[in-house]
Amino acid sequence: MSSKAFFRKRVIENYGYILDMFDGERRIRIRRFDGSFKEIRVVGLIGQLLGETCFTLMEFQLNQDAVINFLERAYIGKGPRNKAIRFIRFVKYDELTYRAKENLPKAIEKSILLNEDEWVNFFNRAGPINIRTHTLELLRMIGKKTVFKIIEERERKPFESFRDFYHRVGVDPVKAIIDRVMEELREEQKYYIFLCGR
Repeated sequence: MSSKAFFRKRVIENYGYILDMFDGERRIRIRRFDGSFKEIRVVGLIGQLLGETCFTLMEFQLNQDAVINFLERAYIGKGPRNKAIRFIRFVKYDELTYRAKENLPKAIEKSILLNEDEWVNFFNRAGPINIRTHTLELLRMIGKKTVFKIIEERERKPFESFRDFYHRVGVDPVKAIIDRVMEELREEQKYYIFLCGR
């Protein structure tokens, strides 16, 4: 099986995890049918969310009549939404509230565990970025010796689960992914492997 660097393409987020909720006010620009813009004021319950697929940080107006819990998975795709009802804006890590920053690693973990097959596939497919650096080396817990071990193991038999990976390699794959996603969200990186479209 050929090995390639693993970079995620931007896709539309359909689900997000509620990191924090607060009463607030935002001004947003809406495009009209004629191509012009109008500014509207959004007042009420605002939520900071983490997108499930691309780890996009966003703010949404929340439905004040709905029961919403922290770290809840909410639909944010096209069509009717019953909890996160209106997209407000994309945000950066530094714009998150204290509570949102506290909940962020837990939300990343929930997303990873829900999509285990995709992430196991990452470890089975990831390849070199260039002649000196392998994609897997960008994970803080994995050095060159561990990269060789991973390649050797997956060539013998592809990894089937996080548990399988941990037993054969000795590294917690979920923690390794969470740490890297947090790095990519916190500060500029030369290479983005988990945040889409960077």
